[in-house]
Amino acid sequence: SSFQHTIKVLAQAAIAATEDNLYGLKENVIIGKLIPAGTGFVPGRFAEEDIEDVLLEEDELEEKILAEVVSEDSLETPPPVAAD
Repeated sequence: SSFQHTIKVLAQAAIAATEDNLYGLKENVIIGKLIPAGTGFVPGRFAEEDIEDVLLEEDELEEKILAEVVSEDSLETPPPVAAD
């Protein structure tokens, strides 16, 4: 029944000359394409701006952590080294 509904939707879209990027699994199976899934699938699921925002946030967090580590290390006096 689920596949029958998909066929009806695709047929109506073809008649109306509309576009569908076919992100669904069933649609891709019906037309014989690889399904858009798996660990390596990214295209079409995330807006490029969203990815850039996440990367920017990660960079800012990394810089903040690094600054904290450097400031903590600079406050400590290293232990004396014994001469042999």
